[in-house]
Order: sequence, then C-alpha cells, then structure tokens
Amino acid sequence: MRYCWYCQRINPGKPLFCQYCGRTFEIRVCSHCHHINPKEALYCENCGSQELSEIAGSSPLWLVILRVLSRIFVFLLVISFLMNLELFIPLFLFIGFMLIAYLFLPEELKKILIFILSLLKQRVIGKKEKS
Repeated sequence: MRYCWYCQRINPGKPLFCQYCGRTFEIRVCSHCHHINPKEALYCENCGSQELSEIAGSSPLWLVILRVLSRIFVFLLVISFLMNLELFIPLFLFIGFMLIAYLFLPEELKKILIFILSLLKQRVIGKKEKS
C-alpha cells in the first residue's frame, strides 16, 4: 500500500501513480517520452523536457518522528532484555510517548496499525496454541 500525501488516500499495491489524483510516488515521469526520472529531477534525463509529473509529496514531520521513536523503542527493548530488564522505566515512558503520538495519526494510518497488530496477535496466539 502507498499513502498519497497530496490527496491523503491509500492506494493498494505499489503503484507508480496515485489512482485518485494522478501524482507519482518518489519518481517523476516525462510526459513526452515516459522516461522515469528521480524525484529531484527538473529536466527529463532522456529527452530534456521540463514537463515532468508532479510528485505526491514527502513524508510529514510527524511520520519521520514516529519512525525515529519506533527505532528507539526497539533499541530499548533489546537492551532491556540483555540487561536483565533494568530499563523498564524508560521503556514504559517511551511506550507512553508512542501512545501519545498515535493520537495524532490520520485515521487511515490508525486503521493500518490496528490491522497489523491484529495480524501479529493472531500469529502469536497461533504459535502458542501449536506449542
């Protein structure tokens, strides 16, 4: 799935274009020769045309911060298991910050996170029942 930051809709699969607004994801396509260019391109690398597709935009700051926080969470989780669970207080603080960040997510991303968590829950319960 790809999320379009321009029209704020979710596109199934991994399309090059948003099916709702027509903007491209992470690339720029030339309207003359249909050559795929990097998103930073101002001219087509193949024919030199300036008529390139519009990109859907980059990730907002809150998503970048959420990615950093999730990596810190994984790091703290690994350290807490290696250090005999001595880092539980910072871990719980971090989980609290993650829950606060969740409140500011768009509804579409909340639905995706709930779906992923339900799949993980099913796999964990399924593995426990098989043991």
